[in-house]
Amino acid sequence: MGGVCVTSIEIALLTAIIALATMIQIYAAFKISQISTSAVVSSIQQLDGAIAEAISSVVEQGIGNFEPPNPLVAILADVMRSNLDRPTAEVQVLDRSGDGKFIKKEE
Repeated sequence: MGGVCVTSIEIALLTAIIALATMIQIYAAFKISQISTSAVVSSIQQLDGAIAEAISSVVEQGIGNFEPPNPLVAILADVMRSNLDRPTAEVQVLDRSGDGKFIKKEE
């Protein structure tokens, strides 16, 4: 039977090639993460600046002219607010018989 004869130099050369490829892959992954991190940081800084500019613009110029609230909507909101303060449900405790069934309370 014919076998494959691999010398120790060939094994060392293949090991070196695999180690070099692994190091190149690790370096490439590091550079990709470094580039993407710097892009994210730059985008966040731009967004921060845009938000700061928008806030200062709103503070300086005001929100602008907007329609005043409708009086009917204001009345409805007051009625709803007053209904939230008072309870709407009454709690009634029901008695149970010896076998666990509810029984009618005699008044």
